[in-house]
Amino acid sequence: MAKRISDLNEFDRWLDTAPPEYEELPQLPVLALRDSVMFPHMMVPLLVGRDRSIHAVEAAMAADNRMLALAQLDEEIEVPEVTDLYRMGTEVIIGRKLLMPDGSLSIWVQGQRRVRVAQFVQTDPYIAATVEPVEETSHSDMQTEALKRAVLRSFHRVQELSQNIPEDAYVAAVNAETPGLLADLVASVQAH
Repeated sequence: MAKRISDLNEFDRWLDTAPPEYEELPQLPVLALRDSVMFPHMMVPLLVGRDRSIHAVEAAMAADNRMLALAQLDEEIEVPEVTDLYRMGTEVIIGRKLLMPDGSLSIWVQGQRRVRVAQFVQTDPYIAATVEPVEETSHSDMQTEALKRAVLRSFHRVQELSQNIPEDAYVAAVNAETPGLLADLVASVQAH
């Protein structure tokens, strides 16, 4: 039996959520990523255990489920300050949140778009920043098409040699509509 749109659960709905258009720069809670990088369109589970990060997730869930994922400059730093974070990151939306027995959180997030920190606006009880979207440009010329084909050839070879990269990842890369999406897909698979 076909599933009607009205039958979709909350988790299915957030997958189709497009980033909103803002009249002024949005302020988002910051999730500092210790040992990973988040890309647009990427969907991953994250374990959140640091107090600031837990407060940031709670603030995002109380608002519109959106937050800013920023990689740390040094993964060894336990309590990162704003100077310990990259200024370019990804706006993410939280799909699910589970409270773990030890008090940490397990969340599913999906990257929405690349953003740049305009200004950090708070550091306690969590870091928050105003962000501006990074407009991606796309050229459709012979050189770009040649580069896309070269990336796909190399990625296919890596996928064939790797036991950790599913064939579906290559199929997704082949179907990427823009060079930026192709780059994000390949980078996200290689990063995890």
